Amino acid sequence: MRREAPVDPEAELAFTEWAAERLGPLVRFGFALTHDEGGSEDLVEIALARTFLEWPALRARGNPDHFAHRVMVNDLDSWRRHRKRPEVTVIDIDLTTAFDADEAELAERDRIWREIVNVAPRARAVLVLRFYERRSEQEVAALLGCSVESVRASTAEGIATLRAGELLEAIAR
Repeated sequence: MRREAPVDPEAELAFTEWAAERLGPLVRFGFALTHDEGGSEDLVEIALARTFLEWPALRARGNPDHFAHRVMVNDLDSWRRHRKRPEVTVIDIDLTTAFDADEAELAERDRIWREIVNVAPRARAVLVLRFYERRSEQEVAALLGCSVESVRASTAEGIATLRAGELLEAIAR
């Protein structure tokens, strides 16, 4: 069944305002998931398109952010399968535009992004939501459509991977 986009101009304006406000955080979240600038943009584009189609219902429920994050996480595996270029392991993004931070903090964040690529995608999503976006376990479970226990297990898995790279202390800051 193909859905039609909302035709209500007020709803369309509300979506446009929401999307403009959330674009930066969604792109950063996508980059944390994919470790690829183009992949991040692809995931955000898909998430925004699906959010737009569901906008009337999402607006009524009051939290389209959850839906957009969930679409991005769910589409991550599909994006990886259809990707034609080799895995990127070096950050190719201007961190000064992605973060509002001084040079020392940017260097530390760069080091973290280089290590977090070694974490499994689901655990990486959990770590980014928990520690970068500072969301509760309950919020992460709702966003990812899983149980709080799964969030805890993924957190433990991600932290174990990062401990091997000696980054636990940096993420806790």
